[in-house]
Amino acid sequence: MLFLVGNDPKKFASTLVNFMGKCYPGEDDLAIAQAVLRMERDALPLFNMLTVKYKSTIDREPAFNDMLDEIVERFYGVQRRNPMGVFGDMFKMMGTKL
Repeated sequence: MLFLVGNDPKKFASTLVNFMGKCYPGEDDLAIAQAVLRMERDALPLFNMLTVKYKSTIDREPAFNDMLDEIVERFYGVQRRNPMGVFGDMFKMMGTKL
């Protein structure tokens, strides 16, 4: 799916359907979201909307949130993770301000 940005919507649709056929059952929505995000690299509002819309799907795999944090940092330059990592999360849970 590296040629997603193009002027041939029929070829794109055909490629997407082919790709979805190789996904695990129940992951079609993830394939579509991935394709849309690759096409719309500068569409942070779309990214945020999709992460909210597919929250139940994303929450099935705990590592997905870390991956999404990495995506939003690399593609959109937005830091969603706590820069102090686990320690920052612990301080936040204890109500300690840094």
